Amino acid sequence: MPEQPISQTHVTALRACAFHSGNGMRHGAHKRSMQALAVLGYVEERTRIGQREPRWFLTPAGRDLLEVLGSGEDGSP
Repeated sequence: MPEQPISQTHVTALRACAFHSGNGMRHGAHKRSMQALAVLGYVEERTRIGQREPRWFLTPAGRDLLEVLGSGEDGSP
C-alpha cells in the first residue's frame, strides 16, 4: 500500500492513466490529481515521438499500486 494515503479521485485518475497506457493520457486530464500522483512517483510526463505535447504514463510504482488497489473493472472500489 502507498506510504501516503491517496483519495478516490487520485485512484480514478490512476486507473484512467492505466486505461490510456499505450499512447499516454492527455496532459490536461485529471490535471491536479496527476500532478499529485507525479510527486508521489506513480505517474510521469513523457513526450513520445510524433507527439507535440507531453502525456501522462504510469511508472512501475503506479502499476504496482494498481495491482494492490485493483483495476476497478470487477466492481472493486
